[in-house]
Amino acid sequence: MTGRLLRALLVIAAGFATVAAATSEQSNAIRDRLGNRRSEVAAVSRFERADGEGGFVLDRAGNGILFRWNDSSEVMVLSARRAAGGETSLVTDWGHELLRVNTYGGATLYPPDVPSGVIADAWEPAGPLRMGNRSVEEVTDRIRWAASALREELGHGVQVDYGAAPRDGLAVMFEAIDLTVTGIRKARLRDDNAADGLVLVRFVVGETADVRYSGTELVVEIDPDGGFAGRPSSERIAHIVAGETQSS
Repeated sequence: MTGRLLRALLVIAAGFATVAAATSEQSNAIRDRLGNRRSEVAAVSRFERADGEGGFVLDRAGNGILFRWNDSSEVMVLSARRAAGGETSLVTDWGHELLRVNTYGGATLYPPDVPSGVIADAWEPAGPLRMGNRSVEEVTDRIRWAASALREELGHGVQVDYGAAPRDGLAVMFEAIDLTVTGIRKARLRDDNAADGLVLVRFVVGETADVRYSGTELVVEIDPDGGFAGRPSSERIAHIVAGETQSS
């Protein structure tokens, strides 16, 4: 075999090796995309909807599972439940399945605008979701703000009271105040008469996040040591005030 022929054969062989490597790489990427092989997802990741309609951050770094829409400041706490086929269902504090994760790490999101579900893809690592610190003065200012906001929303005065919380729980109390006003506003978007008879809102310290509503009095219980899980979500409050969920 001449030297020229040998060099030609080596060039051809190298070309086939390059093509094979590229084809293998593409096949691996396709398999990963289809979920045939588990891919590593950061403990705190930003996900995007496959339909391009937004995304969310999922934080699994701590004891709980935290969720926040890209266009929202509210952090929700999700509970993991076993679902059919070995999948994991992530459920909100008002009982709605928001996310389902299969055994390969693929995720299906169930947003309000697509109740049948839409694929969500891990996009990039994200920063952890953390609750900041608040002072006593900030909490008392927020109580006054809440009374003013509810008067404007309902057209009549509402007394807003709160119980003393330990310093470490002031941020939980602050968030509970904010989310209660948001929840009442959400309820009234669904039912114009929701909260019409409300005259008293009380924030009390207890052992768990809870909401009780009698029609005239709304009691929001917080766990000052619970972090994000120590206060109810605005959507849970809205469901109870609008009568969509029974008060506990």
